[in-house]
Amino acid sequence: QANLAQASSRYLGPQGQVAHRIAYAAMQHAHVTFGLCFWFVLVGADSDGFSCPSASDAKKDGQSLLTTKTIRHELASSSQKTPLSKTSFEAASMQHHLMLLEHDRKAVSSMGCEIWNGWMSNDAAGYSGWYSPSWGNLLSEYWEARGAAALAGVRFDGSQIPGDTWLSKLPFKHDADPAFKDLNALEEMCNECTGDMFPHTCVGKWTRIRQMIRDDTQAALKAFSDESHVSLPTFRENDILVHVRFDPDHPQIAYYARSFFSWLVPESTSRIILLSAEPEWGKPILEAYTDIFRELCPRCSVERSSGSQFNDYAAIALAPTVVCSGSTYCLWAAMANRGRAIMSPHEIAQGKMPPIDDWTWVPGHVLSNEKRPKDISTEDWVMHVAKWAREN
Repeated sequence: QANLAQASSRYLGPQGQVAHRIAYAAMQHAHVTFGLCFWFVLVGADSDGFSCPSASDAKKDGQSLLTTKTIRHELASSSQKTPLSKTSFEAASMQHHLMLLEHDRKAVSSMGCEIWNGWMSNDAAGYSGWYSPSWGNLLSEYWEARGAAALAGVRFDGSQIPGDTWLSKLPFKHDADPAFKDLNALEEMCNECTGDMFPHTCVGKWTRIRQMIRDDTQAALKAFSDESHVSLPTFRENDILVHVRFDPDHPQIAYYARSFFSWLVPESTSRIILLSAEPEWGKPILEAYTDIFRELCPRCSVERSSGSQFNDYAAIALAPTVVCSGSTYCLWAAMANRGRAIMSPHEIAQGKMPPIDDWTWVPGHVLSNEKRPKDISTEDWVMHVAKWAREN
């Protein structure tokens, strides 16, 4: 299998190189027959009359690797009460990528700068829009493609993100903008890391286009709000919104210590809002944060908030000051925020804290799920996190 994939890279140019990456990625999730099958479809075989195993033949942990149905949007009651696992998103994104390769070839770049689920040529770059309820990971793909077009100084010529969410209001076509053009940065940021499925983990092209992310996200949120008659959240001038993501296992999750916030609450602060889902098992951590903020700001009201997926996203984008947890959902909303945005570099941009306009990285002061002992129960881990957050 490895030899076949390497041969595809050596003899079939950019398309073969993509097939090389796809083959290895898919072999992690499906049996050997399935991996070889799509390799032949992509590289070695005439696809006419040749088909891969059905979705029911290729599963891992109950997650179908292929699906023929478009994922439809259902407005969640909270941004995190019905999370999509990384494996689920990975499988869906992989399917979309394979479809592009097999049918219209819009997943291969002709100039050596790969864009996941997109493409790039000498005069344009594009992204093939698809929908996933995992907004954060989906936007990682989208904004990296937008960044490629911006830094290259070429037009963006993609397809619309389907569905009836605010994401459908994001631009899928855009004229070249000379203000962002930077060919040296483009060359540096076109690499194996940024060309894969999760470019937010890399120092990618997205780090150079915050003003574009702000303008286009704010416009899309307003357009959706006006069209659907859903009000946008409002805030007081001195509010701070703190996003807390709950998942007892995901390695991207890192809980903040008291010391992380000790210098982030100015004297003018009047209200601190804890934005999160409120799972029963996570209550000790929420209570710890509530106590921490009451100690750090005795004059402040400390409130909890948990709304719809759209409302929570818009709240992060519109709050005067926002503190993000380890979450791409929060990352992209905060990147669109016109106020003060603060985040740990844990699992983001390779932890390198690249300079981003009006953005504050705060290293350290976190306890990651990666530190969770294998033999500890969720209840005991939660109690440990809550105690650690109070004491550090």
